[in-house]
Amino acid sequence: MWVSSHHPVDPVEILAKASNGTLDLVLNLSASPFHLGKEDKRLKRGKEISKKLSAPFAYVNRVGGEDEILFDGGSFFVSGDKEHWRGNLFHEDQKSLEVPKFEGKKESSKEQDLENTWESLFNPALTNTTPPTLPEFSDEQCEITLSALAFGIQEYAKKCGFNKFLVALSGGIDSALVTAIVRLSLKEGQTMEAVYMPGFFSAEESYNWSLELCQNLGIPFKVLPIKFLHRTVDNAFKDSFSEGLEGLADENIQSRLRGTLIYTRSNQTGAMVLNTSNKSELAVGYSTQYGDSVGALSVLGDLYKSEVFALSKYINKSHDNLIPDGIISRPPSAELRENQEDSQSLPPYEKLDAMLEGILSYRLSLKELHGLGFDRDDLEKVYGLYKKSEYKRNQFCPIIKLKAKSFGFGYRVPICKK
Repeated sequence: MWVSSHHPVDPVEILAKASNGTLDLVLNLSASPFHLGKEDKRLKRGKEISKKLSAPFAYVNRVGGEDEILFDGGSFFVSGDKEHWRGNLFHEDQKSLEVPKFEGKKESSKEQDLENTWESLFNPALTNTTPPTLPEFSDEQCEITLSALAFGIQEYAKKCGFNKFLVALSGGIDSALVTAIVRLSLKEGQTMEAVYMPGFFSAEESYNWSLELCQNLGIPFKVLPIKFLHRTVDNAFKDSFSEGLEGLADENIQSRLRGTLIYTRSNQTGAMVLNTSNKSELAVGYSTQYGDSVGALSVLGDLYKSEVFALSKYINKSHDNLIPDGIISRPPSAELRENQEDSQSLPPYEKLDAMLEGILSYRLSLKELHGLGFDRDDLEKVYGLYKKSEYKRNQFCPIIKLKAKSFGFGYRVPICKK
């Protein structure tokens, strides 16, 4: 169905010459992985093939999940520019159709349309502003994204034998969004539980909003403090090493204690732990290995932080404000030290996410990104964090794939680069 702009052979052109307009039907049996925006490109290419071969074109795509890869269905039947049928996304279809006679005008052979090549499937996107930003998610994109994530969670759980789910709540937007998505995806006979694990630096609002979220969703809310464990570990280090925990060591032990406890609860109940890290954090290593990076499956690992906000707002708009407004409006924070905010360590997410998309999807150099209007110091900092954190991504859990360019499957970058 697809041809590379760099490849000399186009199977469609060969078939057009060999058949000379005598085909009754062209059938494409496909196992095409999902990413956002791919459905419309498939349809456009299908119409192009139908016109070149002067025959109706049936595209039949697999439905199912394999680890992080989703096969979304989205089958269709066209004759020229006419759409006779389009199938569901993320649901199996059975459909009987009469094969029509092709009545359109045959499209003459011509040089390959560069909009419909294999490469065109993987085009990234940034706005034309200076500096650029990520394009805003439309309501349709949000709805498809939610369907894809729910489908991915269910396929993974079904094939791994889980019917219980577990999320570590923090009072932040990432864990709140994951909790809402899992709750909205639950099927009959499935259950979930949210565990809030406050430490010394957890704000009172984090507890209140986490409780309100669980009440809105109608799910159990459990509180398991880490304060005493944190103090015990600190004292043990003083006894063994004659120095207590400070700085990064003190921050990371809190995250690792939470990772240990959530998996202890998983062992106790047989529930599947859902990871809550987003793509922005993964790209710059803004997570703790064996801490908040744990989980059986990553729900948000292919969504930048700005897209996490967009999806949360869409859920509230379409599901009667499930996520408390305070969670969405508060400045993002890991709450691992006094008055900590993400903005103290990273550029604003609207700038950071665009830089990361330029690095990850466009493969732009620092010079090229600086030419687009990004601050040089910010770029050097972000690119340095990206390079240094490869070891964390290498040991991260599977990420449900939503984009053409993602971490995980298909992303092959060495840990050691010198």
